[in-house]
Amino acid sequence: MEEEIKVDIKGFVENPGVYEMNNEDRVIDVITKAGGLKEEANTEYINLSKKLVDEMIIIIYSNDQVEKFKEEEKEI
Repeated sequence: MEEEIKVDIKGFVENPGVYEMNNEDRVIDVITKAGGLKEEANTEYINLSKKLVDEMIIIIYSNDQVEKFKEEEKEI
């Protein structure tokens, strides 16, 4: 059964914010609704096919942020 939910998307999308979505929608759907990814966005660590849930927060990081994370991961 489809239900209205609210999802917060932040980071490197054209129009970050809170969006009303359907609980059958996927991460890629809210990215599209937010105007799509900015050029420097990196989705390497995001499951674009994951189903949305109410109160979900999605953060889209930049290429630079992901590279920094990878470097920090190597140091551990």
